Amino acid sequence: MEISKEIQKFTELCRDTFGEDLKAVILFGSAAEDRIRTFSDVNLMVILSRHDYERSKKLQSQYRNFRAQEKLHAMFICENEIQDAIQSFPLKFNDMRLRHKVVYGTWDFSKITLSPDQIRFHALQVIMNLKLRMREKFILSGMREEQLTIIISEFASALRSAACGVFELEKKPYTSARQAFASIMSSTGDPSLADLPRLISEVREETVLGKEVYEDIIMTMDKASGLLAAKLKSLV
Repeated sequence: MEISKEIQKFTELCRDTFGEDLKAVILFGSAAEDRIRTFSDVNLMVILSRHDYERSKKLQSQYRNFRAQEKLHAMFICENEIQDAIQSFPLKFNDMRLRHKVVYGTWDFSKITLSPDQIRFHALQVIMNLKLRMREKFILSGMREEQLTIIISEFASALRSAACGVFELEKKPYTSARQAFASIMSSTGDPSLADLPRLISEVREETVLGKEVYEDIIMTMDKASGLLAAKLKSLV
């Protein structure tokens, strides 16, 4: 995959700012798969040997521009903090392991090792957070079609992450979070759940489906989250 000029510019900016303290810049998520959509963020992990606030100040104005214009979100993390971060956000780092591109430097993703209890706990946490936040956003913003599409796009990644948790606990191979989610939904025998991954993809690709369909998708996403939670609890 070709790295965009914007990401290259940001990487050069990090090199100029942090110098030898910059160890790696990792692109992860949908951008690493070249699947950027209107609602997609560009996610980067910037790995440093140490973090210096005085140096970071040099990034402030330009980083704001990257954030506003490119939806670029950077995680600035020190090498000695990575293992603690993996323990705190195991599903996020598992997703990085599956979907990443090294833009600068090196980092060994085989270092990511998670226990079944960690995966189960955090996957259930992701699902509960999804349910509570999605319901609140539906009540707050669900009267407008464009807001419904934002809700769907925002919370689809949580369902996919939870599906990865199921596959990890079942020790099943999978190539992507999308594939894991689609596989679990198709195995339910429920037509609405089986069709959910396709509908989510259509929303993310900006296919106009209509307000009633968007509402049905959100309700089905809630149903899917409950099914994933039940599967995770059963995999002891």
